[in-house]
Amino acid sequence: MKVQDGTSISSLTRGFGGTVATEHSKDSTIQKYEMGGVSLRRLNKKHHIVDTDIDMDSYYVKIENNSTDYLTNIIGEDRSSDSVSSPTLSFNGEKSVGGNKIYATENIVYDTVAPLASYISLSPSVNATAQIRTVSSTSVKGSEISFTDIPYQDIELNRRNKMSSLRMVSSSPNADEYLTSLPEKRSSILALTFSTNNYNLSPMMFLDDITAEYSKHRIDKPDIDYVNDKRTSTFLFDPHKSTYVSKTVRLAQSSNTLKVMLSAFRDKAADFRVMYSLVKVEGNPSIQTFEMFPGYQNLTIDADTDGYLDIIDVSKNSGLPDKFTPSSSSDNQFIQYEYTAPNVGPFIGFAIKIVMTSSKMDKYPRFKDLRAIALA
Repeated sequence: MKVQDGTSISSLTRGFGGTVATEHSKDSTIQKYEMGGVSLRRLNKKHHIVDTDIDMDSYYVKIENNSTDYLTNIIGEDRSSDSVSSPTLSFNGEKSVGGNKIYATENIVYDTVAPLASYISLSPSVNATAQIRTVSSTSVKGSEISFTDIPYQDIELNRRNKMSSLRMVSSSPNADEYLTSLPEKRSSILALTFSTNNYNLSPMMFLDDITAEYSKHRIDKPDIDYVNDKRTSTFLFDPHKSTYVSKTVRLAQSSNTLKVMLSAFRDKAADFRVMYSLVKVEGNPSIQTFEMFPGYQNLTIDADTDGYLDIIDVSKNSGLPDKFTPSSSSDNQFIQYEYTAPNVGPFIGFAIKIVMTSSKMDKYPRFKDLRAIALA
């Protein structure tokens, strides 16, 4: 019998590993039950993802190389170490495979929840209030502990409620494994309380219409050296999940210095860097790249120009403000930030870019009063 790659085999074991033995005619061409040199018995099963390098939109799946998987299913020979007859397991090529029976169970991560409920309250003396019991979640490359039971807290119906930390609606497999102590293994429990001061009146709740909206902010904390890593200067290769880019502002006359002023809330777990793109008279307007503002560590006062700032070394621009600015001490504290790019002209237009990071997805930067001034 010949295999699809042209090699010949003298014998086969039928019905191996619980498969169904079927007849084949003489000189039939068959193919191995594998993909990229790895048996499909190791692939066609339930997998655990690797608990490292989990990104916003991707993660790694580990292919077991032992004789059994984490569910103690027999998946083949022990290929965890080299031997003459059984070398260490590895893929021998890249393949694109799949089908309509492949799916991934996922947790719904959120920092804001809006419980939506229809109810009738015929008098100000009757009311319906809500509480929610949740479980914790971990940010992308964060250090929070997941699946921790968080006791009931008050929330408002039909409104967006900001949580004090990141939460999740757990997938069924994770709930079965980690939430055994919670009622019905539920990761999100809504409790409703009806009250009245009139014996003859009470609220009426339509239980069939109760839903909830969960939302989060797309922000992560990529490993990046803002001084030497130039990926942020582009659109295509920027690793940040959270960015803001302004429209290009055209100037009536050329300028030489650019200033940006803004007010921002920045938690100690978060950071942001500000960049600019200039339209030069002799430049190519179709190619837009961004440069970091110098930052307070790369600015000096030029004594020959009556105290105006000057850049020490353009290659060391960091995107930081003109002076050191501490993080916000409360949730609604917006602090003034100022950025100066002196003597970078002449230019006849500009655009602003802000890249944001946070090790806690629920602690994201917030901005207001963004202004930019071009100076001659």
